[in-house]
Parts: sequence; C-alpha cells; structure tokens
Amino acid sequence: PGFTVCSWTKDRPEGQLGVNFSFFELKAIREGMISAESIPEYFDLQVPSKREESGVEPQKLEGIGKRAVLFSEEGLWIVMIELEEGFAHLAISPSDVARSQVEAVAKAVKSRAKE
Repeated sequence: PGFTVCSWTKDRPEGQLGVNFSFFELKAIREGMISAESIPEYFDLQVPSKREESGVEPQKLEGIGKRAVLFSEEGLWIVMIELEEGFAHLAISPSDVARSQVEAVAKAVKSRAKE
C-alpha cells in the first residue's frame, strides 16, 4: 500500500529501451527503509543520496511537479519528482534517449498524478 512500481521494455533497432517507474505515497515514505515525515523531506533525502552514489550533479527540471531533478549517468537517465501526491522516480535506459523525450515522460507523470 502506498507504493507502485511499473516497468516497461521495448525492442527497437537501436537496442532495448527500458523504463522503470516508482511512485511513493506519504504512507509508504513514512514506513520505508528511508523514512521521512513529508514528501519534501523525502525528496531532500533522495537527491543528495543519488548525487553521492553517482558522483553526478542533478539538473533541475522546471515546470514539473513542485521540484524535479534529472541525473544523466552512463547509459541511464534518472528523474526524481516531488509531487503533492507523492514522490516519483523514473529510470530510463539507455542514455541514447533524447533529454526532451525524458522530460516528456516526466511531464506525463506529473499530469497523470493529478488524476
């Protein structure tokens, strides 16, 4: 309860495309391994943790949720989004997907979260 994970893969001429989506509602955040009392607090824990793990500085994504950041690692895009309803985490591989496509998926997540 309070946690959703969905994964998709698609075969394409350039190789397989993978998208992993996780969504954490406040209930799951409070009860999780990395617990926090609010969605903003959870976002503030996750972003520095990912920065430290990857050694990559996040790039801010404007106009997506309350706050959103993008990490571009070798072969992988990671997006973290703070929404009113919860915390969304996207992992998209490989990195040959255009940044604009990654941003479009993040915007779709934001718009669907309101439904």
